[in-house]
Amino acid sequence: MATSLEYAKLCCLVVEDVYGPFLSHIFQVLAECGRLAGPQLAQKCRLPLRQLQSGLASLIQLRLVYHHTPSQGITSYQANTTNAYNLLRTGQLIQLAEKTEGHDAARILQQLALLGYSTARELEARIHELPPHEEQGDGSTNPQPNGHSDRMSLDNPTTLQKDFKSNLRRLIDNKYICRVRDFHFSSTFDARTEVEREIFGGGSSSSTKSKKAQAEADETVSSQLAQRLDASVSSHDVLNELSSTNLDRPTLLCLDYSNSIIIHRNKALASLAETMLGAQTARVLHASAKQVDLGSRAADSAFGNYVNTSSRTVLDVAEIEDEVEHGEEAMMQPLRISQNGRSNVRALNGNHSSFTGNGSHTHINIQDHLGILSESHFSFIQNDPRTGIWSIDHNRMNLFLRDKEMMRIVQDEYVKHGPSLRILRMLSEKGKLDEKSLQEIGLLGAKDLRKTLGYLQSAGLLELQEVPREPQRQPNRTIFLWFYDAERVQKLLLNRLYKSMSRLYQRLHIERQKLSALTSHLEREDVAQDNLAKKQLEELAELCQKESWFASEIGRLDQSIALLRDL
Repeated sequence: MATSLEYAKLCCLVVEDVYGPFLSHIFQVLAECGRLAGPQLAQKCRLPLRQLQSGLASLIQLRLVYHHTPSQGITSYQANTTNAYNLLRTGQLIQLAEKTEGHDAARILQQLALLGYSTARELEARIHELPPHEEQGDGSTNPQPNGHSDRMSLDNPTTLQKDFKSNLRRLIDNKYICRVRDFHFSSTFDARTEVEREIFGGGSSSSTKSKKAQAEADETVSSQLAQRLDASVSSHDVLNELSSTNLDRPTLLCLDYSNSIIIHRNKALASLAETMLGAQTARVLHASAKQVDLGSRAADSAFGNYVNTSSRTVLDVAEIEDEVEHGEEAMMQPLRISQNGRSNVRALNGNHSSFTGNGSHTHINIQDHLGILSESHFSFIQNDPRTGIWSIDHNRMNLFLRDKEMMRIVQDEYVKHGPSLRILRMLSEKGKLDEKSLQEIGLLGAKDLRKTLGYLQSAGLLELQEVPREPQRQPNRTIFLWFYDAERVQKLLLNRLYKSMSRLYQRLHIERQKLSALTSHLEREDVAQDNLAKKQLEELAELCQKESWFASEIGRLDQSIALLRDL
């Protein structure tokens, strides 16, 4: 998807909010002007070349700028807007890791986010250099006065190393961390050009004359590009590198934001299912969706490009039942022993019974709930009648969520303008229709229908096509067909969401500027928060409340963007 103006503006505001005005100034010039060489960038930024090189080095380390050096030897730079946008998801990803993997694992992700990318050995050294923290009752952490906590004083280096390896293994296996390759530091276009140059020896794949040969050449290039952009990593290999002494090319690690997208997707599915079919069926759908990965890592997943190599995921019905009945704790235990000594071995048909901790007998027929889902609006859940295997179609599920999210946004914004949502749904299901057909299907009056159609067209949600019956194109001999273009509406809504998020960041910056004197006073090491006046404490609390509100609103808009763009 091409970078829009609103999206580039939002990314610049995110970089400024996280890293300050200096790096955001360089990033903004690259986002506005596109690919630039070093001297050109220095001229447009009006910065000395040495100062610019320092900023570019930081941006490359943070994976916010692509760089490419062709055979001519002139290095060019390009803004990485995908990673810039992912900065606003970093906090959510760390909170999710802290909830599922523990506080120590979240600290690893936090340091990796600060570094941009790192080897496992460098990350381990960085973690061990951190001052130990002791968790408070409210979930926050404060350093001890002497720099040591009781827990860390009892741990020896061997125990700390084992804990780090254990946390790192879980983070990699649960897809919080992925791999960074050399091709990830250049854009996809540059990476593809480099692969074509290596395969065809400086020529182009378009030099082949036959269409069949051209298709085979494109397939070869795509296959090689997928291998070089493969972001998957094995925790076994990474832990072996920690134990090894001689490493020529260590594995580089970075954050994988796929979990933050998956959690939005699963929550949206569960919310829709609960509204339509009830809470129990919603839990079954949520457990089923957790088995569906966002996409294959045979692409640059670190930069948000996911490719579904297989359009279906076979569901493990027994695992769904464990998730529904016992939650995430049962997923960590492959064999459960109840208090009466009987082992609950999981059956394969999904019709098995479970014994709770107090000996009571419960039974949940997952097959029935999956059947209800497949026969309702959630038709992407399918069953093979010959084998009885349940599966989820990725593409149909993603399109289902995209359409539902677009209709939800339209309903929230245009609910006051007549039957807007009803008209969009009719055109989405039936295709192109004339005004008379819309009146008959929707049971609408001509006056209200024309008024609503005109408003939807002016808003960019509908388009009108003229089909003349005769070559003369007389108006009375022309059919006017209304139609709904989902992809066009998707881009339109995304730009509006980008603009809304940009305004929230701008407003947040204004609120911080109002109390800039107070915040700069707090940043001094010789000033304690307890010594502030009562009025200053009230102003600080009000600012924190506003920041929390802005963060929640930005997160809410990010959920819509994840459903519309990232699936």
